[in-house]
Amino acid sequence: MRAGNGDGAAAAAPAPAERERVGTAAKSFERALQCVLAALDKQPVGFARFLPAFLAFYGHAALVALDAAALQHVRPKTRVLLTRFLARVLLCPYYTSSWLEGRTARGGAFVL
Repeated sequence: MRAGNGDGAAAAAPAPAERERVGTAAKSFERALQCVLAALDKQPVGFARFLPAFLAFYGHAALVALDAAALQHVRPKTRVLLTRFLARVLLCPYYTSSWLEGRTARGGAFVL
């Protein structure tokens, strides 16, 4: 019976190697998001064709994938970067419905 109790305790606390993998993945996610934010700042029009994929990925990560309990375990820096990404997309003057319709009507690369 004691072996069962030990297994439960081991399952509750991740091993150091697992914590390291999770930490590395979180930092990689943050670095990729920082690159996306830099692209949005420097080339918002050029980035428009990539916007649907990144918005789906990061929007899902920020708004859909996490419940309140899981959100408490997300690194604060990650939460800030996700919020910045969504804010920049929403506030970008080029990403309006009329601008997007004009791009698709002219044969632009951006298609919703």
